[in-house]
Amino acid sequence: MSPFVYDNEELENLCEEVRHWSEEYTYTPIPIRLKQRLTTLDLRHFVWNIGERLGTKNGYNGYAHADFIRAMFPDVMKDIEQDSIHNFKFQPNKVAS
Repeated sequence: MSPFVYDNEELENLCEEVRHWSEEYTYTPIPIRLKQRLTTLDLRHFVWNIGERLGTKNGYNGYAHADFIRAMFPDVMKDIEQDSIHNFKFQPNKVAS
């Protein structure tokens, strides 16, 4: 993420927000400034990868992912509905036809 985050301080903020979220799935992060535009897909992959390792059984379900990503990246995610984020499934072996 460092090439996309505004500066080192903002990168540290990003890490802190993820750490806080890892301690409490209902945590609402502060927004992070990006210097380069990332796609909604990039950000959903980022949050999905973190949330999956934290565990659905621990509360890190699609709704927790959606709440976190919309709060952390409000400008990028403003036009994406929560259900669209919630239903995101990463399929690494899926081949486009």
